[in-house]
Amino acid sequence: MKNFNLEKYSKDAGRKKLLTGTMNADVSYELAAFRISQILENSKGSFTLSFNNGIWEKLHFQDGINNYLQKAGYPDIDINRINYSNASFSATQTGEVFLINNLSMNSDSVNCTGFGMYQYEKGLDVKLNMTCKDKNGTTVLLPLKLYGPLLFPCMNFQQAKRNELCF
Repeated sequence: MKNFNLEKYSKDAGRKKLLTGTMNADVSYELAAFRISQILENSKGSFTLSFNNGIWEKLHFQDGINNYLQKAGYPDIDINRINYSNASFSATQTGEVFLINNLSMNSDSVNCTGFGMYQYEKGLDVKLNMTCKDKNGTTVLLPLKLYGPLLFPCMNFQQAKRNELCF
């Protein structure tokens, strides 16, 4: 899929949150199996998503992260509106292991890079280095980790023992 218009989709879907820009997606999948049990063992795939030149405003994940950062002692960071130039996610799959090769975003207020893995039984294990600008324009480094079930992941600081945020 190339140049999918997120603003048009958002309006057509009746979403009240602001979502603009374009999205590209590329998926490939290979399978060689003689028995059903070989489907996971022998499958290979790759998945890439990229977002370009848009705005994410007050989406569910932004509200959660914003509230978490406020409770964690970062009251001057507000990521409820992100004007991004690009964001991307890419992963490869071999058998039951998904390697997250790239998780990144470049924007006016938030930049991040991350990598890790996902396994069916263990869930997500992703290290994420995020920098945010606070209300004074100071850049703050936030080393975070994402972990747990894919559909309901949790987030915490990499080293500190603080309360976690689960989506």
